[in-house]
Amino acid sequence: MKKVLLILISLFTIQYNAYAQDYNTLNNLGYAQRYGMVGVYGLLPDYIDKSFKDFEAGGGAFVYYNVLNQFWGNLSLGISSEYIAGSYRGDKLSGHMKIAPASFNVAYMTSSDFVNIWAGMGVSYNFINLSASSIYGHNSLNKSIVAGDFFAGLEYLFTNNGRWGMFFEFRFTIPEKTIFKVQNI
Repeated sequence: MKKVLLILISLFTIQYNAYAQDYNTLNNLGYAQRYGMVGVYGLLPDYIDKSFKDFEAGGGAFVYYNVLNQFWGNLSLGISSEYIAGSYRGDKLSGHMKIAPASFNVAYMTSSDFVNIWAGMGVSYNFINLSASSIYGHNSLNKSIVAGDFFAGLEYLFTNNGRWGMFFEFRFTIPEKTIFKVQNI
């Protein structure tokens, strides 16, 4: 676990030292003129595992820095964090769950001044709290897991300078196997 955190911190440090191409040499009104982007979003999770109830709406925020800018697109490094709440029902355990992933992402985005598409991947460190009810009573269980993330999206820009837009993204997360154990009190 310490190795994963060390790698993430090292990669995040690289993003500040990375050289981006001179913006004055590009003739594009889209994201090629920008150092990156910042945004907030809402989300609706949909789980494959039937033990999880499709959770209520959540939300998060992101920051991306463009390490390579071209008229055809940008390579970006970013971080994001979100909050999700819902319920879990297993064979011997059920309860209310809160999940707060913190992600490091690498993405490629086109640099149009109208519609952009992007794709990327990342790694997330997920903080999970399960307020569980079992045959042993009520327990609060905490877990931290690592997951791999893959995503693709589409964005519409409202302004020609690329400052305001709205996007839709599909993200698929593959977490490490998680087992909740209830202590007999």
